[in-house]
Amino acid sequence: MTSVTPALGCGWRVPANGPASIRILSPLSFECYKVQIVDASNNAMSMRINEYLERGVLVQVRLKASFVLAEVCHCHAVEGDGFHVRLEIQDQVPS
Repeated sequence: MTSVTPALGCGWRVPANGPASIRILSPLSFECYKVQIVDASNNAMSMRINEYLERGVLVQVRLKASFVLAEVCHCHAVEGDGFHVRLEIQDQVPS
């Protein structure tokens, strides 16, 4: 049975454990970073990444079946595991 956790202001979060990649759109970067999606809801998602991302950075997340445009709303270091980033989803389109 999958557990869901209510997220204050973010709807219901569903645990996830899947690879994805991101591209930083603002400020523009041509690098593509590998990330691990931790959980997602209808308007937010969390991921782990090896790079620190500033609050307000706009990113494109490439998932298996879609692209997500999102803004970084929180980033903090996770001991021995890079950074935990919370994203607010702006838009989503099928790939």
